[in-house]
Amino acid sequence: MVEILKKIESLYEPDPRVTCIHTYDKTLGGYRPQIIEDYYKTASSIHVNSTVPDSVQSMIAIALNMWMYSWFYYPLNCEAGYLAIRALENALKCALNRNKGGLSGLLNDAIQNNLIKEENITRGEIPKELTDFFKKKAGSGYKEPEDTFMKDLPKSTASYRNAMAHGDLSINPYGMKDILFAVEVINQLFPVSDIDEKKIPISDL
Repeated sequence: MVEILKKIESLYEPDPRVTCIHTYDKTLGGYRPQIIEDYYKTASSIHVNSTVPDSVQSMIAIALNMWMYSWFYYPLNCEAGYLAIRALENALKCALNRNKGGLSGLLNDAIQNNLIKEENITRGEIPKELTDFFKKKAGSGYKEPEDTFMKDLPKSTASYRNAMAHGDLSINPYGMKDILFAVEVINQLFPVSDIDEKKIPISDL
């Protein structure tokens, strides 16, 4: 699909690629098409620690606003995720007191210095049905796969960011996941001591 400039008469209409997605509504007890309020509820639920540098907080706020505007133009979702990863790189430089360094190296140093812990990062789980299938297929020779999440995190994150930075035009639905990942890591880099002041809603910045 070739992206084109939206016509002015449809500028404020939702992107069809957004409205075709359904979400589960507990009050209805079933699925319904997404509405813009769903987008705002998701974005406003993201919080950053009060200790995060102002420049990084602003970048995350811009990413969230950009993600919400993807309601009107879906590809902005990808750009929002990319900006969030850039915010993470900025946060790493601040936390490590560095002016230089690539994303992979910065992440690796932060992990080595115990600034980033795996348990505070949301991870997708492998469906039990898939695990059971491989166990059955392998029989007695089945071995649990080695968990290399933290080992692979620096290079995989940098490769993903570089693909977006150097012209990868593929449209994916992972913008909010990228933002959430970035915020979870950023909050680890800048923890707060007062639990009552733990996090600031982005909508209050």
